Amino acid sequence: MPEWNNNDRTLKDPLNTNLPFFAYSIFKPEQIAYSKIKKYVSYYKNIEINYKMKLRDGVPILIDNENEEYSTKGFLITFKDSHHKDAYNTINKTMSNKLYEWQTITIDGNEVNVLIGLEPENGSMDIDYNERSNFDGKNDPLFKEGIEIIENNLKSNENSCETIENFFQIQMNYMLLWSAIERFTSLKYNKRTKRENNYEFAKEKAFKNGIKEFKKKNRKCVYSNEDLRKYCFNHENPKYAINYYYTLRCNVVHRGKTGIMDYMMLKEATNELLKIFKNILNDAFKE
Repeated sequence: MPEWNNNDRTLKDPLNTNLPFFAYSIFKPEQIAYSKIKKYVSYYKNIEINYKMKLRDGVPILIDNENEEYSTKGFLITFKDSHHKDAYNTINKTMSNKLYEWQTITIDGNEVNVLIGLEPENGSMDIDYNERSNFDGKNDPLFKEGIEIIENNLKSNENSCETIENFFQIQMNYMLLWSAIERFTSLKYNKRTKRENNYEFAKEKAFKNGIKEFKKKNRKCVYSNEDLRKYCFNHENPKYAINYYYTLRCNVVHRGKTGIMDYMMLKEATNELLKIFKNILNDAFKE
């Protein structure tokens, strides 16, 4: 299975880890990464600051310049006394040092740690008007419109037969689904390789529960085009299951093993993984 090494993107600690944290992005409550720090949180409250947000690589960055013309809504999060370091360590491992750096700002007379965007004018864009001051990851196009497209395509081709046109259609659906999954895993886990991100994804409760629903006999194993290893689905082993789904994805990209004769296998995997991913998204955005 191929691996892409993202190198070390870990942030260094802020100067004072005892300070509260202003979250305006994926670590806000009810956002994709809040569950990772939830156990360390003492309390949080809604707050609004006069800083401008922009969007880079699909995530918001804060501009290091207080300006009353702009507003960013978020949460001021205070961590439990014995868990400041744990919380910041989790944030540091999740947020990329290619995008952010720690700075201290003053909110209501108190110092607060916040992630400021690096070189915000390079490669960034203005946020959609409706989200200009309040980022919500649920509206990510891959998580919203992308999933809707896949669902509509699967529904319209529910009783389709094995033709080359339908095979290409299911390939496109499966690749779009994996694009959404890889977006999710890179945001929530930010591990060094795709394989590590996949294994974190397989640890999700909704993934473990989901694969148990798909216990079937005589499911074909797949062979990787990269290393010619055999990967078999196992409803009791999340790592085996994610390796199976991901090997199908790689074979679709690199062609070779996956051909029209595997149409039903790919269609089945698309339906299964879509159902699992939708449940994982629901869990991620209700924390």
